[in-house]
Amino acid sequence: MLIGMGRPTVTIPLLEASIREVDLLGVFRYRFTYPTCLKLLSEKKIDVSPLITHKFKFTQESVMDAFEHCKTGKDGCIKAMIELD
Repeated sequence: MLIGMGRPTVTIPLLEASIREVDLLGVFRYRFTYPTCLKLLSEKKIDVSPLITHKFKFTQESVMDAFEHCKTGKDGCIKAMIELD
């Protein structure tokens, strides 16, 4: 499922998705998705850790760097995590 706003153009391995019979569903709004996502996470039915490609410290400079990475996809950034410790 693709939720929210992404880049205007993305590359999807359609042959692999077709062979695996993957259904792709796009959702623009976040309405009613959080309870389902939280349930799947709490039941360990999905693992989102591979989506976190970058981690940043909680400093002004590092947070600004995290936003820049997310905005531009710098260094292959997909999802950045800002760590509080």
